[in-house]
Amino acid sequence: MDLIYAYRVPRKRRKPIPKQAGFSLPELIVVLAGLGILASLAIPNFIKYLQFAQIDEAKSLLNSAAAECLQLRRSDPMKWSEAQPEALKARTLPGSYQYKGNLKTCSEIEIYDPSSEDTLFPMLKFTIFENGRVLKESQFYNPDSEEDCKSWGNCGGSPSAKYLKQCFKDKTDCEIKAGSELKLAKDGPISSKGWSGNCTWPQSQCGCTRDLWACDGRLYDSQTEYETCRNLKLDKECKDHLKKLSESDYSGFDSIGACNSETWWWKGKEVPSREAVCTEEAVEMALTGNKGPIAFKVGTGCEAKWSCNSEIQNSEADYLAKCPTPPPQQTPPPPPCKMWFRGNCLIPG
Repeated sequence: MDLIYAYRVPRKRRKPIPKQAGFSLPELIVVLAGLGILASLAIPNFIKYLQFAQIDEAKSLLNSAAAECLQLRRSDPMKWSEAQPEALKARTLPGSYQYKGNLKTCSEIEIYDPSSEDTLFPMLKFTIFENGRVLKESQFYNPDSEEDCKSWGNCGGSPSAKYLKQCFKDKTDCEIKAGSELKLAKDGPISSKGWSGNCTWPQSQCGCTRDLWACDGRLYDSQTEYETCRNLKLDKECKDHLKKLSESDYSGFDSIGACNSETWWWKGKEVPSREAVCTEEAVEMALTGNKGPIAFKVGTGCEAKWSCNSEIQNSEADYLAKCPTPPPQQTPPPPPCKMWFRGNCLIPG
């Protein structure tokens, strides 16, 4: 009998399970202390960067408001300065920013942070003048926000901001004064002056010194342009005036002078001189059967003329030769009277 040997497969050894271990208390204290130190360094910087982002957001908000105000100025030039931009109505101010007083209209808007004297948020402000110029101003209270202040414009109440603000105000006052006089001024030079030069920094030569002329409800700072406007206006006024005289059958002298010339008219037609009016009037009087000296009505100042048999006579001798005056009839004397009483004969003679 053969022997059968069974082969046993050896079992795999299991790896020993290591003992579980944790951090010791001192190790945890060290880790937490390290995290606290890192947090104390990172969180303030994170907050500062967040505030810088809020400053940029405030700048963007004010720029949007300024752009909207300029659009309002073009569409509603009478009330734009009193309007509040929709950009400010739709959003709250970022960070700790607040409005300064009631400066929330297009004419002037200022925001600031009243929370502390060394706030990181700089004061931001813009002013829009009547002529459409925008002036930005800023003031910083923390050295870290100096760059934000300078990037906005006129940082720290600079002399340039003070000068430009006063210059724009003077220019606006100058233009308002000239515009007010224009409403009552006739065509020609006016007493008010126009603004000369530009409000720029460094300070430039400018002021309310330029001569102005009014024509057809507009102001001109060039005499040549004024004369061009005046000539065009006279042409139109002259044409309208001549049409009116023609349609009204006017007779006489054109005393209005809309055409800048002296003209005489007869029955809606222009004639060359006063003598022509006299001739036309004399002919009309003669044709109506007028006899004797002609009494001129239209051509006042005409030379004396006479009318006889529908003809005009230039002298009294010619008139008498054409139309001799019959001798006057002699009235017979009254009969003799012995007694008169109040022009009546009581007792005939």
